[in-house]
Amino acid sequence: LLQTAMNQFKEFGHRTLILTYNVALVSDIKRTMYLMGVGSSVENGGVKVNTVISFLREIFDELGVAGRPNLDFSNHYKSQCEEFDELLASGALSKSDVQALIYKQPEEFFFDFVAVDEAQDCPAYEVAVLNGLFESEKLVIADGVDQNLRGAQARWPQETKKTQTVPLKKCLRMKRNLAVFANSVARCAGIDWGIEPNSSAPGGRVLILEGACADHPEMLLGLLREAEHEGNSAVDLLYCVPNKQSGQASGSLTNALKQLNWEVWNGTDNEERRKPPLSIDSHRVVTFQSCRGLEGWCVVLEQLDVHVLSDYYRTLDAETTSNSDHG
Repeated sequence: LLQTAMNQFKEFGHRTLILTYNVALVSDIKRTMYLMGVGSSVENGGVKVNTVISFLREIFDELGVAGRPNLDFSNHYKSQCEEFDELLASGALSKSDVQALIYKQPEEFFFDFVAVDEAQDCPAYEVAVLNGLFESEKLVIADGVDQNLRGAQARWPQETKKTQTVPLKKCLRMKRNLAVFANSVARCAGIDWGIEPNSSAPGGRVLILEGACADHPEMLLGLLREAEHEGNSAVDLLYCVPNKQSGQASGSLTNALKQLNWEVWNGTDNEERRKPPLSIDSHRVVTFQSCRGLEGWCVVLEQLDVHVLSDYYRTLDAETTSNSDHG
């Protein structure tokens, strides 16, 4: 999505809005855009990034959909999306009303293209609102097949003369060996899933460590030295901790990093994750849930087996028990 937005900016001076539900990813993209010197304005084009919830809240506020001043938007997000859709369907709110708002406040709402990250995870009411706000030829959606976390697979409008589908089967971000490893895990687990390894990106390895990372500071030092040897910085590494008891897991790992006199950007903190890391010497710590879309030259998964795989196997055990009880 970023490459598409950047090409439109460089070639045509277009302005693109990138929408995602991941707050930590918004911070990371902002950091990338800042380092590349890319801004966002109606006159000069560029790239702007926001969470879809924050962007729609601004729209609803301006259109009077969120007319109750003390309303907790996060808890009423679905109902307000549905209300907006009903207003459009009934004619109480027209397309011209939406266009009038866009042209009245172009810095906030006028974009040549709107790119939706993790579009397969958008709930139906969110899809309806985005389709109501923007013409199909303005929408660029990234459909990560089989990567649903927020519910059922989103149903975007089927391909028409104004739209086209571009299948992307080759794994561009993942090193070849890691792609082969992912395919092997899927095959062993009986999952009908696979990606095409990128032969132009050789390398990649998986290390399995027993115990907490805090007990192995020499390993953390070694990973940083290897990354720096390849021309990377601390900010290019990514540390992921469990969603459950994330405070405890994050605290243990964060303390281990700080004991090495390292700078830490704690993306598990609700306030800190809204601001991008300000230094290339910052080590990024996020929860598993917040790692969607983020990249790392080296990625450390703390307590992966305890908090992720164990949940998977507990589900299998429950299904097996249920099936055996019923013959």
